[in-house]
Amino acid sequence: MKSVLIACSMALLLGVAACSDQKSEESASQPASETPAAPQTETTATGDKPAAPPAAATDTETLTNNACVAAVEQQASGADVTVLSNEFSEANTLVMLGVGPDRAPWRCLVSNDGQVQEAYFDGDDSAGAPAGGGETAGGGSDVSEAAINACIAAVEEQAGGSEISVLNTEFSEANSLVMLGVGADGAPWRCLVSNDGQGAEAYFDGDDSAGVPDASVDTGGSDVSAAAIDACLAAVSGETGNGDVAVSSTEFSEANSLVMVGVGPDRAPWRCLVSNDGQVQEVMSQSDEGAL
Repeated sequence: MKSVLIACSMALLLGVAACSDQKSEESASQPASETPAAPQTETTATGDKPAAPPAAATDTETLTNNACVAAVEQQASGADVTVLSNEFSEANTLVMLGVGPDRAPWRCLVSNDGQVQEAYFDGDDSAGAPAGGGETAGGGSDVSEAAINACIAAVEEQAGGSEISVLNTEFSEANSLVMLGVGADGAPWRCLVSNDGQGAEAYFDGDDSAGVPDASVDTGGSDVSAAAIDACLAAVSGETGNGDVAVSSTEFSEANSLVMVGVGPDRAPWRCLVSNDGQVQEVMSQSDEGAL
Protein backbone atom coordinates (compact mmCIF):
# COMPACT_ATOMS: atom_id res chain seq x y z
CA MET A 1 0.00 0.00 0.00
CA LYS A 2 2.77 2.30 0.98
CA SER A 3 4.59 1.50 -2.24
CA VAL A 4 1.55 2.38 -4.29
CA LEU A 5 1.21 5.81 -2.64
CA ILE A 6 4.83 6.63 -3.26
CA ALA A 7 4.51 5.63 -6.91
CA CYS A 8 1.42 7.79 -7.37
CA SER A 9 3.13 10.80 -5.78
CA MET A 10 6.12 10.50 -8.09
CA ALA A 11 3.91 10.24 -11.13
CA LEU A 12 2.00 13.36 -10.13
CA LEU A 13 5.20 15.36 -9.64
CA LEU A 14 6.54 14.31 -13.02
CA GLY A 15 3.29 15.35 -14.74
CA VAL A 16 3.29 18.82 -13.19
CA ALA A 17 6.93 19.35 -14.20
CA ALA A 18 6.17 18.28 -17.77
CA CYS A 19 3.26 20.69 -18.04
CA SER A 20 5.39 23.61 -16.78
CA ASP A 21 8.12 22.84 -19.30
CA GLN A 22 5.58 22.74 -22.17
CA LYS A 23 4.10 26.13 -21.21
CA SER A 24 7.60 27.63 -20.99
CA GLU A 25 8.41 26.36 -24.45
CA GLU A 26 5.16 27.79 -25.88
CA SER A 27 5.84 31.17 -24.27
CA ALA A 28 9.36 31.28 -25.66
CA SER A 29 8.19 30.36 -29.15
CA GLN A 30 5.60 33.20 -29.37
CA PRO A 31 7.00 36.47 -30.94
CA ALA A 32 7.10 39.55 -28.73
CA SER A 33 4.30 42.02 -29.42
CA GLU A 34 5.42 45.04 -31.43
CA THR A 35 5.08 48.45 -29.77
CA PRO A 36 4.12 51.13 -32.34
CA ALA A 37 6.80 53.79 -32.72
CA ALA A 38 5.92 57.27 -31.58
CA PRO A 39 5.29 59.61 -34.55
CA GLN A 40 8.22 61.94 -35.28
CA THR A 41 7.58 65.63 -35.55
CA GLU A 42 9.46 67.68 -38.11
CA THR A 43 11.55 70.55 -36.75
CA THR A 44 13.59 73.25 -38.41
CA ALA A 45 16.77 75.02 -37.53
CA THR A 46 14.75 77.52 -35.55
CA GLY A 47 12.69 74.93 -33.62
CA ASP A 48 9.03 74.24 -34.33
CA LYS A 49 8.66 77.53 -36.34
CA PRO A 50 9.40 77.50 -40.09
CA ALA A 51 12.51 79.38 -41.21
CA ALA A 52 11.91 83.00 -42.35
CA PRO A 53 12.23 83.64 -46.10
CA PRO A 54 15.45 85.40 -47.20
CA ALA A 55 15.35 89.22 -47.37
CA ALA A 56 14.59 90.70 -50.78
CA ALA A 57 17.68 91.72 -52.74
CA THR A 58 18.34 95.45 -53.20
CA ASP A 59 16.93 96.74 -56.49
CA THR A 60 19.97 98.54 -57.94
CA GLU A 61 18.03 99.94 -60.90
CA THR A 62 15.42 101.57 -58.65
CA LEU A 63 18.13 102.93 -56.33
CA THR A 64 20.14 104.52 -59.13
CA ASN A 65 17.04 105.85 -60.91
CA ASN A 66 15.74 107.55 -57.76
CA ALA A 67 19.13 109.14 -56.98
CA CYS A 68 19.42 110.60 -60.50
CA VAL A 69 15.82 111.85 -60.54
CA ALA A 70 16.45 113.73 -57.28
CA ALA A 71 19.70 115.25 -58.60
CA VAL A 72 18.11 116.45 -61.85
CA GLU A 73 14.99 117.79 -60.09
CA GLN A 74 17.27 119.92 -57.90
CA GLN A 75 19.00 121.47 -60.93
CA ALA A 76 15.90 121.75 -63.12
CA SER A 77 13.88 123.66 -60.49
CA GLY A 78 11.49 120.82 -59.72
CA ALA A 79 10.38 120.21 -63.32
CA ASP A 80 8.74 116.91 -64.24
CA VAL A 81 11.54 114.32 -64.59
CA THR A 82 11.16 110.91 -66.25
CA VAL A 83 13.70 108.08 -66.50
CA LEU A 84 14.37 107.25 -70.18
CA SER A 85 16.94 104.48 -69.79
CA ASN A 86 19.25 102.80 -67.27
CA GLU A 87 22.54 101.29 -68.45
CA PHE A 88 24.24 99.27 -65.70
CA SER A 89 28.00 99.32 -65.18
CA GLU A 90 30.17 97.94 -62.38
CA ALA A 91 31.82 101.37 -62.13
CA ASN A 92 29.05 103.96 -62.60
CA THR A 93 25.62 103.33 -64.03
CA LEU A 94 24.37 105.70 -66.76
CA VAL A 95 20.80 106.98 -66.35
CA MET A 96 19.23 109.07 -69.12
CA LEU A 97 16.31 111.27 -68.06
CA GLY A 98 13.78 113.52 -69.76
CA VAL A 99 12.80 116.88 -68.24
CA GLY A 100 9.55 118.75 -68.84
CA PRO A 101 6.81 118.04 -71.39
CA ASP A 102 9.36 117.92 -74.25
CA ARG A 103 11.57 115.43 -72.36
CA ALA A 104 14.71 117.55 -72.63
CA PRO A 105 17.61 115.07 -72.26
CA TRP A 106 19.69 114.93 -69.10
CA ARG A 107 22.58 112.56 -68.42
CA CYS A 108 23.40 111.17 -64.96
CA LEU A 109 26.31 109.01 -63.81
CA VAL A 110 25.69 107.30 -60.47
CA SER A 111 27.43 104.64 -58.40
CA ASN A 112 25.47 101.50 -57.71
CA ASP A 113 24.95 102.48 -54.07
CA GLY A 114 23.11 105.63 -55.19
CA GLN A 115 25.89 108.26 -55.03
CA VAL A 116 25.46 110.65 -57.98
CA GLN A 117 28.78 111.51 -59.62
CA GLU A 118 27.44 114.03 -62.14
CA ALA A 119 24.16 115.12 -63.68
CA TYR A 120 23.87 117.59 -66.54
CA PHE A 121 21.78 118.71 -69.51
CA ASP A 122 22.71 116.70 -72.59
CA GLY A 123 20.81 118.46 -75.37
CA ASP A 124 20.94 121.69 -77.32
CA ASP A 125 17.44 123.15 -77.17
CA SER A 126 14.38 122.48 -75.00
CA ALA A 127 12.84 122.95 -71.58
CA GLY A 128 15.34 121.97 -68.94
CA ALA A 129 18.32 123.42 -70.80
CA PRO A 130 20.74 125.66 -68.88
CA ALA A 131 19.40 129.19 -68.32
CA GLY A 132 20.02 131.64 -71.13
CA GLY A 133 19.92 128.98 -73.84
CA GLY A 134 23.59 129.59 -74.68
CA GLU A 135 25.97 126.93 -75.88
CA THR A 136 27.80 125.43 -72.95
CA ALA A 137 31.50 124.68 -73.03
CA GLY A 138 32.20 121.07 -73.88
CA GLY A 139 28.48 120.32 -74.22
CA GLY A 140 26.55 119.39 -71.10
CA SER A 141 27.91 121.88 -68.57
CA ASP A 142 27.94 121.08 -64.85
CA VAL A 143 27.57 124.80 -63.96
CA SER A 144 24.43 125.04 -61.84
CA GLU A 145 21.39 127.09 -62.77
CA ALA A 146 21.86 129.06 -59.54
CA ALA A 147 25.38 130.07 -60.61
CA ILE A 148 24.25 131.11 -64.10
CA ASN A 149 21.35 133.15 -62.74
CA ALA A 150 23.64 134.88 -60.22
CA CYS A 151 25.97 135.94 -63.05
CA ILE A 152 23.09 137.24 -65.15
CA ALA A 153 21.90 139.32 -62.19
CA ALA A 154 25.41 140.66 -61.53
CA VAL A 155 25.87 141.75 -65.14
CA GLU A 156 22.38 143.24 -65.34
CA GLU A 157 23.18 145.36 -62.29
CA GLN A 158 26.33 146.75 -63.92
CA ALA A 159 25.08 147.01 -67.48
CA GLY A 160 21.91 148.91 -66.63
CA GLY A 161 19.38 146.20 -67.47
CA SER A 162 20.57 145.61 -71.04
CA GLU A 163 19.60 142.44 -72.88
CA ILE A 164 21.83 139.62 -71.64
CA SER A 165 22.45 136.14 -73.05
CA VAL A 166 24.66 133.26 -71.89
CA LEU A 167 27.47 132.60 -74.39
CA ASN A 168 29.13 129.64 -72.70
CA THR A 169 30.01 128.15 -69.32
CA GLU A 170 33.01 126.34 -67.91
CA PHE A 171 32.72 124.30 -64.73
CA SER A 172 35.33 124.36 -61.97
CA GLU A 173 35.30 122.93 -58.45
CA ALA A 174 36.51 126.32 -57.18
CA ASN A 175 34.68 129.01 -59.17
CA SER A 176 32.93 128.36 -62.46
CA LEU A 177 33.20 130.71 -65.44
CA VAL A 178 30.11 132.09 -67.16
CA MET A 179 30.56 134.17 -70.31
CA LEU A 180 27.67 136.48 -71.20
CA GLY A 181 26.79 138.78 -74.09
CA VAL A 182 25.32 142.23 -73.40
CA GLY A 183 23.17 144.29 -75.75
CA ALA A 184 22.34 143.78 -79.41
CA ASP A 185 26.02 143.31 -80.30
CA GLY A 186 26.59 140.76 -77.54
CA ALA A 187 29.41 142.67 -75.83
CA PRO A 188 31.34 140.02 -73.85
CA TRP A 189 31.26 139.94 -70.06
CA ARG A 190 33.06 137.45 -67.84
CA CYS A 191 31.66 136.19 -64.53
CA LEU A 192 33.32 134.02 -61.89
CA VAL A 193 30.89 132.41 -59.46
CA SER A 194 30.72 129.60 -56.90
CA ASN A 195 28.52 126.67 -57.85
CA ASP A 196 25.92 127.56 -55.24
CA GLY A 197 25.52 131.00 -56.86
CA GLN A 198 27.43 132.96 -54.23
CA GLY A 199 30.05 135.66 -54.78
CA ALA A 200 29.44 136.37 -58.46
CA GLU A 201 32.19 138.67 -59.80
CA ALA A 202 31.37 140.10 -63.22
CA TYR A 203 33.33 142.44 -65.49
CA PHE A 204 33.54 143.50 -69.12
CA ASP A 205 35.88 141.29 -71.17
CA GLY A 206 35.97 142.93 -74.63
CA ASP A 207 37.36 145.89 -76.50
CA ASP A 208 34.58 147.08 -78.80
CA SER A 209 30.82 147.43 -78.27
CA ALA A 210 28.38 148.75 -75.69
CA GLY A 211 30.01 148.66 -72.29
CA VAL A 212 33.52 148.28 -73.65
CA PRO A 213 36.67 150.40 -73.81
CA ASP A 214 36.73 152.70 -76.81
CA ALA A 215 39.09 151.12 -79.34
CA SER A 216 40.07 154.55 -80.71
CA VAL A 217 41.58 155.70 -77.44
CA ASP A 218 45.37 155.71 -77.43
CA THR A 219 46.67 154.84 -74.00
CA GLY A 220 50.25 155.53 -75.09
CA GLY A 221 51.49 152.04 -74.42
CA SER A 222 50.43 152.25 -70.81
CA ASP A 223 51.69 149.73 -68.29
CA VAL A 224 48.34 149.79 -66.47
CA SER A 225 47.24 146.17 -66.22
CA ALA A 226 44.12 144.78 -67.87
CA ALA A 227 42.91 143.74 -64.41
CA ALA A 228 43.14 147.35 -63.22
CA ILE A 229 41.32 148.69 -66.28
CA ASP A 230 38.57 146.08 -66.06
CA ALA A 231 38.13 146.81 -62.35
CA CYS A 232 37.71 150.54 -63.01
CA LEU A 233 35.22 149.95 -65.83
CA ALA A 234 33.17 147.68 -63.58
CA ALA A 235 33.36 150.13 -60.67
CA VAL A 236 32.27 153.15 -62.76
CA SER A 237 29.51 151.15 -64.43
CA GLY A 238 28.25 150.02 -61.04
CA GLU A 239 28.45 153.52 -59.57
CA THR A 240 26.53 155.13 -62.43
CA GLY A 241 24.19 152.27 -63.28
CA ASN A 242 25.23 152.67 -66.91
CA GLY A 243 26.88 149.86 -68.87
CA ASP A 244 28.03 152.20 -71.66
CA VAL A 245 31.54 152.95 -70.38
CA ALA A 246 34.85 153.39 -72.20
CA VAL A 247 38.46 154.09 -71.25
CA SER A 248 39.54 157.65 -72.07
CA SER A 249 43.12 157.45 -70.83
CA THR A 250 45.36 155.65 -68.37
CA GLU A 251 48.38 156.72 -66.32
CA PHE A 252 50.59 154.14 -64.66
CA SER A 253 51.91 154.52 -61.11
CA GLU A 254 53.68 152.10 -58.78
CA ALA A 255 51.23 153.10 -56.06
CA ASN A 256 47.81 153.49 -57.70
CA SER A 257 47.30 153.93 -61.42
CA LEU A 258 44.83 156.44 -62.86
CA VAL A 259 42.14 155.29 -65.29
CA MET A 260 39.88 157.93 -66.85
CA VAL A 261 36.53 156.54 -67.98
CA GLY A 262 33.90 158.09 -70.22
CA VAL A 263 30.26 157.28 -69.42
CA GLY A 264 27.23 157.36 -71.70
CA PRO A 265 26.96 158.69 -75.26
CA ASP A 266 28.50 162.03 -74.18
CA ARG A 267 31.39 160.27 -72.43
CA ALA A 268 30.95 162.11 -69.13
CA PRO A 269 34.37 161.88 -67.43
CA TRP A 270 34.99 159.73 -64.36
CA ARG A 271 38.25 159.27 -62.49
CA CYS A 272 39.34 155.91 -61.06
CA LEU A 273 42.37 155.16 -58.87
CA VAL A 274 43.26 151.49 -58.84
CA SER A 275 46.11 149.23 -57.77
CA ASN A 276 47.74 147.23 -60.54
CA ASP A 277 46.25 144.00 -59.24
CA GLY A 278 42.75 145.42 -59.79
CA GLN A 279 41.80 146.77 -56.33
CA VAL A 280 39.84 150.00 -56.86
CA GLN A 281 40.76 152.69 -54.35
CA GLU A 282 38.55 155.60 -55.50
CA VAL A 283 35.91 156.39 -58.12
CA MET A 284 34.57 159.93 -58.67
CA SER A 285 32.85 162.03 -61.30
CA GLN A 286 34.90 164.80 -62.91
CA SER A 287 31.90 166.80 -64.07
CA ASP A 288 28.66 168.06 -62.63
CA GLU A 289 26.47 165.74 -64.64
CA GLY A 290 28.69 162.67 -64.48
CA ALA A 291 26.95 159.83 -66.28
CA LEU A 292 23.60 160.64 -64.77
